[in-house]
Amino acid sequence: MRRIAALCRPDLVLVTLLVLVALALPASAGPWLRDPRVSFLSFQATPRSDGQVEYGFFGERGMTPWLTLGLDLNDNGTSGHALAFARLPVSRNDWVASFDLALGGHRYKDDTGSMARVLFGIGRNIEVWDMPGWAALNVGPEWRQGNGGAAWKADGVIGFSADRAVNPILSVETYLSPGKDLYWSVIPGALVRGKTEGRTWLFGLEQKGGPSEMTTGLRIGYWIDF
Repeated sequence: MRRIAALCRPDLVLVTLLVLVALALPASAGPWLRDPRVSFLSFQATPRSDGQVEYGFFGERGMTPWLTLGLDLNDNGTSGHALAFARLPVSRNDWVASFDLALGGHRYKDDTGSMARVLFGIGRNIEVWDMPGWAALNVGPEWRQGNGGAAWKADGVIGFSADRAVNPILSVETYLSPGKDLYWSVIPGALVRGKTEGRTWLFGLEQKGGPSEMTTGLRIGYWIDF
């Protein structure tokens, strides 16, 4: 009975719902704004079974209590994007919500064009089996010049931050193209505390799928809080 009661705890229900929502929707950082003069950097590489390697860089810095600015760079050898964004708060209660407004450019092979993205983010701190952590979901449309209309993205993440060397994390990323093709990735992984305070390694196993593709990849990331 105790085990059944534990499985019915509200925080576990919240985690389950966020995962299901992320899987159901078409894939950034969470909704939290950085404190003024506080920054976060993320470097990421994902080699895949088809020979492709995707690289990513993400950085953000708190400018004021109500404004965080950042950069989002990504390239897989065939396509990529470079975006500058501003995050503005909507709610700062138990549930945190914000909007990311991003502008920049994209490329596909030798073709380039402008790009815009609007994301609504929602999340909160959680505690599961006495482990503190966070759960977040970002959803919104993006427009790429020459891409035939709006695509939809959603990122869902559940991570833990207990005071120990290794913590679990689960990310789900989906992308619904203007032609209604659905692409998805599920990445269970581990956050490994670095030797220096504010440094974290990410190691994850990515399963990526789409209308005519299925690949496996190893996601390696390095996070810096300062």
